[in-house]
Amino acid sequence: MKRTCKRLQQEVSDTTCHACLRDCSFRRALIKKAEAKDNYWEEQPCQYEVEAGVPEETSVQNNHWYHLDPVTPPPLLSRVKNLVSVGKEVAGGLLRGKSVKTTAATRAHRLKICKSCALYDPDTGICGDCGCFMQVKAGLAVTSCPLGKWKSL
Repeated sequence: MKRTCKRLQQEVSDTTCHACLRDCSFRRALIKKAEAKDNYWEEQPCQYEVEAGVPEETSVQNNHWYHLDPVTPPPLLSRVKNLVSVGKEVAGGLLRGKSVKTTAATRAHRLKICKSCALYDPDTGICGDCGCFMQVKAGLAVTSCPLGKWKSL
């Protein structure tokens, strides 16, 4: 499938779209192409993110990824702390009698948002901010995105 990249001002394939988040040299090539056309990419939302449900304003704020290296998870100690925090959220939800799991539709929607995020590593499925495995975390109703892209239920 083809889509028009507002940042590049040209058509790109789905396989190209989002590769900019994983490959630094490809990212630099995209920046050079956009700037050669006097395209102020910093002000353009990413259609991939917008189609995944991220508001355009948030997508423009996410343009910091042009300056980032490929996604690396946080240090192990931070990941352990975040895992303990998620465990507490799940235990608290169970104690309050809340449903801990989301519906399949909610989980799929959350994952779609995660996959459009610059901090999501598509190779491992890990969030570069919290270090969680998003296939699991997105399915937990009592958890939320550390960047505020989706909330607990």
